[in-house]
Order: sequence, then C-alpha cells, then structure tokens
Amino acid sequence: MSVYKALTRSDINTKIVNVSKTFREHKSNLGVVNYVSASKTNSLSGSYWESLRVSFYLSGSDLTTNSSGQPGDISKYGNPVPHTFAIEPSYQTPQYTHKFHNMASGSVISISQNHFGNTIQPGSFILSSSTLQIRDDYYGNLYCTNGGYATTTATSISSSDNYVGNIFYNLGVAVIAETGSSDKYTNFAAGNFSAQYDSSHELITKEYICRIKSNEFLISNNPTSRQSSTFYPSASQSPYLLNELTSSGWNPFFTTVGFYSQNPAHPHRAKELVMVARYPQPIESRSDMDVLLKVKIDF
Repeated sequence: MSVYKALTRSDINTKIVNVSKTFREHKSNLGVVNYVSASKTNSLSGSYWESLRVSFYLSGSDLTTNSSGQPGDISKYGNPVPHTFAIEPSYQTPQYTHKFHNMASGSVISISQNHFGNTIQPGSFILSSSTLQIRDDYYGNLYCTNGGYATTTATSISSSDNYVGNIFYNLGVAVIAETGSSDKYTNFAAGNFSAQYDSSHELITKEYICRIKSNEFLISNNPTSRQSSTFYPSASQSPYLLNELTSSGWNPFFTTVGFYSQNPAHPHRAKELVMVARYPQPIESRSDMDVLLKVKIDF
C-alpha cells in the first residue's frame, strides 16, 4: 500500500479567470476630498492637488523646466516622458487632462480596491445624484449625460470641450475637474450621490489530478479496522485487519485527501500537511480499476 504518492507537473493545471460583480455604493462608503491648486493655497487641499498632478497629470513640459524656470530633470535623464498613472494615450481615444490644469479646484472620489479588485471595467462607471448623472466614456473621461453641455454646444457632450473629469480604472480614482462652468459640478461631491461600477477580480484556479491505481491505497489505516494479537495487544498498533475485512471482496472507502509538502533539501524530514480536500460521499478504492480524483482550489 502507498502511504504517499507524488504529484507530477502534468497533474497540476493553473487557470486564470476574470470574474465581475456590479457594485452600487453610497457616498458614505467612498473616499471624497476636495482639492485647490497649490498655486492658490498651501493648505491640505493644495497638497491633494499636488499629489494628483504628480501621480496622474504630469506632462513632458513638467520635466523641461523647474519652478525657477531652469532646465529640469530632462537635462539629467534625457527622457521627456514622465511616469504617470494616467491611461496610455492614443490619437484615436485620448484621455483628456487639460481641465485639471485649467481649473483651480475640483473633487476626488476614491473606491476601495477590496471592491473593484484589479480594475473598474471601462464603460461601467456611473456617478448619480438627484439631479445629475456622470459616466465614463470607456477611455478614462467623465461626462454628464443629463446636465447639458459643460462648455459648448458646438461639439459632442463627451468631447474634450465638454468632459467634466477623469477616471483611472486600475486605481479606482475619479476626478471631477470641471468647476469653472457651473456650480452643479463644483458642488457635486458635497451633496449626496452614489457610484455604480463593475469590478474585475482575477481568480486563479489550481486543479490537482490525483491518480489512484488499482493496486494502491487498498489497506485502511483506520485503527478501528485492526485486531489485537499476542504480539500486538494494542489493536491500534497491530498490522492485522479484522477478519471480516480480509475477504477478497472488501475494499476501503475514503472521504478525505490530504496534500503534503516535502522539502527537497531535507527529503527524510516529516511531510507537512498543507491542504485537505473532503468529499461529500465516501469513495471506494477499487482493486479492479483506477480512480481519478480532481481537486480545485481558488485564490
């Protein structure tokens, strides 16, 4: 009888699946702060603006000169493209950012990563109040669907003229930057609103295939299956099965499969139990056929 049986690499399969869930959260479950341009104030709200500028809204011009008008980091590193958490721009579907620089103040709405997971799915983000609905355009821009045109009627409601802010899907951060055209955007985050979005969680599934040959695991280790003898007064330590379990038609059943780790550097040390799989019904170890078990774990 085999006490342990090693798994081979072909017995272990790994799959990655993205699962989604729709969330609708009230303002009280979100992070909401207001910012004011650091050039206007040295307060905490000014530090919020500076944090947004450095993290999301830097451009190549920020590296060409420093605050004194002298050559900046570009003279050291020769790289005109700064690091940013903003969406990678393209000519067809750009993420607009100019209103952050043009408007002196705005609001930041943040969502817990425990909820949105790996990312917020583009096209699913909606901010709703009693009067306004603001949603994303799949490309990281926010626009108002029912509040009229933010700036001009000459272009579409979601154009670079009329967009009202940005969303950074991978970080769960939304910025309302349009605060110059109307108080309805300036005061939006101060009132009651909710956020709806589809999360995206990466689920890793490992499948272990346990192959039991017809000549393996045919003797029970259960101490109640043993009988005592002259040399083994304790049945639990006896190698002898009960008489009724020695017939050719008897096979053991099991409900639990244990997975053990083995340190290759110390193969003689005791193996450590790391995972247990339990089946709802007993499974027979057959002497006339192989048994194939599949165990899956998600994390």
